[in-house]
Amino acid sequence: MLIRFNVGNFLSFSENESGLSEEFSMISNKNIKNKKRHIFDNDEIQLLKFAALYGKDARSLKNLLKAMKFMKDTILNDLPADCKEMYCKTDESNKTKPSYFELEIMINHKYYAYGFQMILNQRKFVSEWLVELNSDGSEKIIYERGFSDLDNKLLLPSVKEKVMKDVYQWIKEDFVIYPSNLNNKLDDLIMNEEKTYVASFDNCKDQNEIYTFVQEYLKFAEKRKIQLIVTTNATNLMDLKLLRRDEIWFISRRRTKNHSIYSLDEFDDRFDKNLEIAYLDGRFNVI
Repeated sequence: MLIRFNVGNFLSFSENESGLSEEFSMISNKNIKNKKRHIFDNDEIQLLKFAALYGKDARSLKNLLKAMKFMKDTILNDLPADCKEMYCKTDESNKTKPSYFELEIMINHKYYAYGFQMILNQRKFVSEWLVELNSDGSEKIIYERGFSDLDNKLLLPSVKEKVMKDVYQWIKEDFVIYPSNLNNKLDDLIMNEEKTYVASFDNCKDQNEIYTFVQEYLKFAEKRKIQLIVTTNATNLMDLKLLRRDEIWFISRRRTKNHSIYSLDEFDDRFDKNLEIAYLDGRFNVI
């Protein structure tokens, strides 16, 4: 299952105000007591099984999916030939800065962080790491490496050691990213278990159909280790009778023109009675 995804210096994602990569998290808020069936809980970690991401700039939503797909495709197929211009262009210095990608995942009740950095404009990897994360907060470095001028291949796909193979197989088989709208593939989604699905509902015109689908999915997911992450413009999902506050996410543009990822859970609850109207009024935009 997906725990976190981090991205920096890629397309419209640069750095947040703390100088760190942008982070999307499926870790639930322990203080939210309702809809506990929406959560996977093994007494060590509590993970959401659903998340909806909104953005008034459609490009921001597409870019998050592109970032996830770029990371997966790079692991499976190496750096794409057209990656040189994919750095975040809101700051000229980003051209020579490393881009950052990291996944935190759970496999068989063990937790791993895998990631890499590269200078996209040079098609050159800078670093790669795989770390086992323990429930007490400690870490075990499985490997951490830099790259020489003669070495520009990721280690993860080529090594058959069990932990590395398990992480690679999860990314290849269980991290399912639909490149286009999911409309015609809903049946495929609900036929499979134990996977993390990322999909776009952006072009769906029938919001009631989306609402019904999410209702059915959440019921289906109650006893399964399955996750669905969607980008959507269906504002009727902003219904706390349907979703938890930590299941609703936003992507918006800062004054610096790069995009920021953040959760409804970061705001106070004064707009909770009508989230849809508050969102359309711009109450959840960042500056």
